[in-house]
Amino acid sequence: MKLRTKQITIRIIAIIAILVSLSSIYLFLSGIVPYEGMQIEGMPTISLEVQIVLLSCLTIINILILVLVPKLIKHKKILITLNIIQMLFGGMIHIIGGIVALVLLLIDTKDVVEEPKEPLKLPELEKIEVKRKWIYLLLWILLFIIFYSGLVPMPFLQSIPPILRIFLLYGIQALILGYLLRKDIKRDFHTFKGNFKTYMRYIFPKLGIFFIIYIITSIPIALIAGQISTNQAQLNELPLALTATMAILFAPVLEEFMFRGLLRKSIPNDTIFMIISSLIFGAAHMLYAEENLIMYIYIIPYTLLGYFLARTYTKTNNIFTNISIHFLWNTFAIILNVVIKLIGA
Repeated sequence: MKLRTKQITIRIIAIIAILVSLSSIYLFLSGIVPYEGMQIEGMPTISLEVQIVLLSCLTIINILILVLVPKLIKHKKILITLNIIQMLFGGMIHIIGGIVALVLLLIDTKDVVEEPKEPLKLPELEKIEVKRKWIYLLLWILLFIIFYSGLVPMPFLQSIPPILRIFLLYGIQALILGYLLRKDIKRDFHTFKGNFKTYMRYIFPKLGIFFIIYIITSIPIALIAGQISTNQAQLNELPLALTATMAILFAPVLEEFMFRGLLRKSIPNDTIFMIISSLIFGAAHMLYAEENLIMYIYIIPYTLLGYFLARTYTKTNNIFTNISIHFLWNTFAIILNVVIKLIGA
């Protein structure tokens, strides 16, 4: 059996296991599926908290499998161990997936030669001089107040249907940000297009590592809060087509232009930029604040995501790497949400 076929199959199995684990966590925490406790013969009933921890660990195990699969021959023993662990502690999907993966790992591989890869080197972009940084800062503050704070009354929008209102506001914001960042967009797009594979090789390993960190952080927060964040709950109330359009089409572009591209022009220092960008990004997702103060704890995962995106921008200096990451992240979230609703139905 060819190496490439094994890798693709094991990846698919791991992704299915991750989706099942995350869907189960959400269904139990949200109350869509009542959790009555699991009973293993000879052992006490497994509580909801323990079950969530087990599902979280299974999610991390399958993320590790995804990370290690590209070097399947080198990490064969580790992959076998991880699959045995998930078979012992997982449900039916994990057991079946683990068995299939074990069979594939134990079958002889015909093309076992893995060519050594050169160290990844990101493209160097032509520097764009920024004059009058304070003007960019003032523009950023003005745009934030208008489009994100909700402090500016817009009575003329009340006569427009809600969906058209959203598209109008996003359109205006896109035109303004696009004009302010026109030189960066042109430079970054041509560089990203010409070095697409290099950027993808940079993005995916780091995205996988961050996903593990995000899951480890988010599960305890969800348990403490007792429900999903208000930001996510509001999105869930919208029609799926509108939510997908906002999260996949508009948010990756506009939020990266706003919180990374434009903000970076007024804060040249990497460390200060990453701290400020991540904190503002986290706070922006909590602006329509909660009546229950405990819900503010969700600022932590949003800030972590903001930090990861800000750090990526300082490393690549290309806004389209950030848009790609944001797009992949939100797309995965939408797919997971659809799977959860289908299971709940």
